[in-house]
Amino acid sequence: MTTTVSTEKQARSWSEFLDSYPEDGRYEWIDGELVRILATRHHEDIADFLYDVLKAHVDRHNFDYKVSGRIVIATQTEDGRDRGRHPDVSVVDRAVWDADR
Repeated sequence: MTTTVSTEKQARSWSEFLDSYPEDGRYEWIDGELVRILATRHHEDIADFLYDVLKAHVDRHNFDYKVSGRIVIATQTEDGRDRGRHPDVSVVDRAVWDADR
């Protein structure tokens, strides 16, 4: 996976990051800057495979989870710095998903 930093767009907080999230790709929020994520085709193939397997497993066992490649999550470093991540695939408890619209 390759990343490039976009210096044109900056978000100083998690809510600013979500409010200014661009429609033209995948981005993460690192140290107040939007970082565009560019994946290789091989990486995309693996992410698609993982999504398919996880979704099928959740459906087959009637687990109450949301499987998606469009979820952006807030994280925090060990030293307390806020980050925003956009994982290729996320599995989230449906109650958590439904509680935070």
